[in-house]
Amino acid sequence: MNKIIFSLCAFAFVLGATSCAAQAQKTSGNPEHNVIFYNVENLFDTLDHPLKNDEEFLPSSNLKWNTERYEAKMEALARVVLAASGGDPPALLGLAEVENAEVVAELGRRIGGGVGGRIDGRVEGRVEGRTSGRTIQYGIAHFESPDMRGIDCALLYQTGKGGFKVSETRAIPVHFDDDPEYKTRDILYVKGKFAKMKQPLHIFVNHWPSRRGGVEASEPRRVRAALVLRAVCDSLRGAEQDPKILIMGDFNDEPHNRSVVEILGAGSLDSGAQSSTSTLLNLMAAAAASGQGSYNYQGNWNMIDQFIASPRLAGLQPCRRCWVVRDAEPFSEEWMMYQSERFGDQPSRTYGGPNYYGGFSDHLPIRLKLVRLR
Repeated sequence: MNKIIFSLCAFAFVLGATSCAAQAQKTSGNPEHNVIFYNVENLFDTLDHPLKNDEEFLPSSNLKWNTERYEAKMEALARVVLAASGGDPPALLGLAEVENAEVVAELGRRIGGGVGGRIDGRVEGRVEGRTSGRTIQYGIAHFESPDMRGIDCALLYQTGKGGFKVSETRAIPVHFDDDPEYKTRDILYVKGKFAKMKQPLHIFVNHWPSRRGGVEASEPRRVRAALVLRAVCDSLRGAEQDPKILIMGDFNDEPHNRSVVEILGAGSLDSGAQSSTSTLLNLMAAAAASGQGSYNYQGNWNMIDQFIASPRLAGLQPCRRCWVVRDAEPFSEEWMMYQSERFGDQPSRTYGGPNYYGGFSDHLPIRLKLVRLR
């Protein structure tokens, strides 16, 4: 198996030496794609699905989740995504906390600026909208997961000319042998290529188990998710030389936590978040170290939403006509936030307990650019 092993010093040296070389390579005039991940906080429709635990999000529930509120949330989320993507629909949009493919399709229609889109299947589909005088086509990668709350991960990807051509999608289950009754979200895997891309891009969309019950008590569940993802990434490294791996998601752990650093092997320049067996680079670690975050818990910002990439995709080795990721960061605007008297700036969320606030999500989206070097 072709494993990439970095020591602490070697990893830091390589990153420092090669990232400067990569930054010097020009990207102007070459393909560039916006990529966003967003935990959209309980994006449920208003229908009762007997096989799902969706009773809380029905018109008859205590939350009074109705068509008016559903429409308002859809418009709000589309506004955030378009703003995060600079006004144009993103090429790739990873999502967490979606109920089904239908709500994903509807969000795709709103982002595309059109109505009357369609789904061509339960697992994969296509939605169309019109914006800026051109038709935007989105494919949908989604599987129903066994999560106890009925929420899943999904990926919207632009198709059509210059879009992302998908060759494989599958759900990767996360089982707990010591607690078989506990169910969590599958990891979504999508393999495909953009135009002018020689090697495929391997995308993983994650939503790891929450910290409910306490950080330490719940950590083994996130460690298990990390082990599952690590095994798949290791298998890719055994099958391909320097595979292009892009991992995104809500990990419910931060870049310095054990599940991310030691188990998954996602290192960074922060010596406190480094492992001698790092095989991946956490693109959000620097922002986290500077005090930024994607989720605010009682006044403290936590970077639990992250992008993680394989070394070549992260631009660690100088190359020509290769694809790299750039400018990974959380995105926020003043209109996305509300000021808490007790905890300061918070992402404006839809509900706080039973109280309807009419906001966007309790998470901020994160974004990056995927660019082709000359």
